[in-house]
Amino acid sequence: MVLSVALLLFIGLGKVLGGGGDGKEDDTPQASTVASSPTTTPTGKGRTGGKKHSQPQKPRRTKEPLPQPSGPCVDSDVVVTPKIARAQAGAEVSITLLVTSKISEACTFAISPDSFVLKMTSGDDRIWTSQQCPGRIPKVTVIARQEVPGRAVMTWSGRRSNEDCTPEAGWALPGYYHAVSAALGADATDVQFELGPAIAATITPKPKIKRVKNR
Repeated sequence: MVLSVALLLFIGLGKVLGGGGDGKEDDTPQASTVASSPTTTPTGKGRTGGKKHSQPQKPRRTKEPLPQPSGPCVDSDVVVTPKIARAQAGAEVSITLLVTSKISEACTFAISPDSFVLKMTSGDDRIWTSQQCPGRIPKVTVIARQEVPGRAVMTWSGRRSNEDCTPEAGWALPGYYHAVSAALGADATDVQFELGPAIAATITPKPKIKRVKNR
């Protein structure tokens, strides 16, 4: 009994001196891991989730149909304007005839030497006239409208005209001219244009053939 009491006292004193533990339990606070809140990754640049809203489409503009002719034009209602884009002396000149109406919304006009005249002038000098060269006027029917002109194409020879419309009259020289046109019974239209210098023809020399002399 004396030995048992002494042993118990020894064990109790050891616990007091040793801090009251055998190493299995640790009173040091452990660091706990706190789960961070989930991060939302944006999709696209500056876009948020959800349905895409399509922008309203602009209505397409439909072209209004052109007025249709109800019959032939009245002579005094027709305006024929010659258009010359480019012209050089010593060559034929292409002329576009723009046919419009002043009053009628749409009507037909038959271009021919009997209904239309065209002349080229330089001051008081009459260079060329379709009355002397009627074969240059095309025979075609176009639709004349107030806004959208009818079109016909003719060719001026680039020469002067004479009674027989022969080439002997000679070429028109470079300079400024006036193209005066009119439907018979209508007002005339005067358009100035320039006849540029003649384009020199490019002559390619023929290669020389060397002859080999027979010995």
